[in-house]
Amino acid sequence: MNVRSFAGCATVVACTVVLSAACGSESENSDKGYVWPDAQTGFDANSEWLTDTGTAIDAASPQDGATTDADGGSGDASVVDGGGGPGPVQNCSSATSQVDRSVNLVVMLDTSASLGNGPDGGDNTATRWTPVTTALKAFFSDADSAGLKAALHVFPIRSGSASVCDANAYTRPLVGLTALPSTSLGSSINALTPNGGSPMFPAAQGAVSAAKSIAAAHPSEKTAIVFVTDGGPNDCESTYDKVRQVATEAFQGAPSIPTYVVAVGPETTSLDQVASSGGTQSAVVVSPADPAKASDDLLAKLDSFRKPSCSPSLPSQMPGGGTIDYDAVRVNYTAGSGVPATLPYSEACTASNGWHYDNKAAPTKIELCATSCQAYQNDRRSRLTIAFNCKNGGDGGVIH
Repeated sequence: MNVRSFAGCATVVACTVVLSAACGSESENSDKGYVWPDAQTGFDANSEWLTDTGTAIDAASPQDGATTDADGGSGDASVVDGGGGPGPVQNCSSATSQVDRSVNLVVMLDTSASLGNGPDGGDNTATRWTPVTTALKAFFSDADSAGLKAALHVFPIRSGSASVCDANAYTRPLVGLTALPSTSLGSSINALTPNGGSPMFPAAQGAVSAAKSIAAAHPSEKTAIVFVTDGGPNDCESTYDKVRQVATEAFQGAPSIPTYVVAVGPETTSLDQVASSGGTQSAVVVSPADPAKASDDLLAKLDSFRKPSCSPSLPSQMPGGGTIDYDAVRVNYTAGSGVPATLPYSEACTASNGWHYDNKAAPTKIELCATSCQAYQNDRRSRLTIAFNCKNGGDGGVIH
């Protein structure tokens, strides 16, 4: 990447938008695209947006327009920061906002007896339960899972010795939505013991209901299901056909909710079909010889789902209502290694590592050229920053 100077952005007002492929944790109560973070959680007691002075901002703030579902599910974060200025831009008050475009996962873990001491009298602990839970715990604690959040659900739920067949029972998580990486979900798995039947049908229905609720609460973020199982549906009229139908309807619905499958045991062909119905092609297979590899494989599958957009939207105005000086915008890329670069403006992308506006006369989006887009999407820890000033507040004349 070419590096240019970044001079003149401190005059009057300077604002920076940060789009990050690796984001921090977020309060679970947020259903807004942008939040104004406080020092602890990013929210006030009512989960309202806050300025840096603690003043609540109306949810109809123009920053909300900078987030769209098309912006990708990479855990992107946007930060606007600046200082107040006199004269015609005095409404461009200092403010900091942050948007977390995370991917939220509903993880449905099979704890049926066949993963441990199977009904046939065989002990499958070493070949099924141990490797699949090792893979899942590695995934939850992996640093590369940053930008993901996960809720842990289990099946079967039992009433006495019988499986509960009410799908609503499976919407309730064992561990609520938690920012990754985290060890808390793994600790909960350590307390589980395989037992009971395999009511995959109501479990799949419950997972979809839980995913839809999360998607409704976080409309700017992507939501997916991760079904972790050795297959063999047998309780509550469960069949593979019914489970596939649930996955198909979730994937074809609005919003589209894909189903990823992490499979262990001998029934991977049938579980591949569940994954295919859920729009994710094939299951991630856990090998007892190398369970940690399944964590890497699942992250690789999720990467295509959570890639950030190379066309991030711009706010229509500054946080306080001032006019953005689009002639003074800077786009900066920082690789996951920490090496920064300022990308050149290239209207026709003759500089493939550059960027341009979707419409130079009336910009609404930044569009990365081929090389810069590829670098940004392929580096999970990379960061894209867009720095801009209020009209008449910057150095101007940067873009010609």
